[in-house]
Amino acid sequence: MTPTRRSWPGDDDRAALLLLSLLAFGLRVTHLSFQSLWRDEVDSIRFASRALSELLGMFTRPGENGPLFFAVLRPWLAVVGTSEFALRFQAVLAGVLAVPLTYALARRLVATGSNGLWRFPRGVTLGNVPLIAALLVATGPYLVWHSQEGKMYAVLTSLALATFLVFLQALAEGRWWQWLLYLVLLAALALTHVLALLLVA
Repeated sequence: MTPTRRSWPGDDDRAALLLLSLLAFGLRVTHLSFQSLWRDEVDSIRFASRALSELLGMFTRPGENGPLFFAVLRPWLAVVGTSEFALRFQAVLAGVLAVPLTYALARRLVATGSNGLWRFPRGVTLGNVPLIAALLVATGPYLVWHSQEGKMYAVLTSLALATFLVFLQALAEGRWWQWLLYLVLLAALALTHVLALLLVA
């Protein structure tokens, strides 16, 4: 089995991963518009609604936080509107995406890790670590919370997971397009939140 294939679920795990993704969606979409918009979410709408020239100018000004997030949010809001539910639903989707990405990342780490160095509680084997990791991401209160906010943090989480996954694949396989994709994802991370590159450092 190739390293690439080991990142993705086998037949036995697909149903469980689908259920975990549905669970993550349910937890995140429930009471999504229960609270009114708070200040940072209002700022998200304000920044995304700037004139296009001003929004694009954020990419060239040092210290601007999240220009890519606001640039992507702009057409989203133009289509779905600016209600609490509409603004936050993109974070719901990003939060759900983190579940299969976590599974894929954990599966690759298990495939490349040393069994002798990793110790697990009784009954936990390397084989079920990816599903356990996905379960923790699906149900983690902190991750659920940020997946119900009209901010960039759920998007940032999924971007960080994807970046690390592509990095490991590039290390293992060394294909030029994987390294190029890794650099693109790094740039996307930095343009989504100014402190994101600390994850790489």
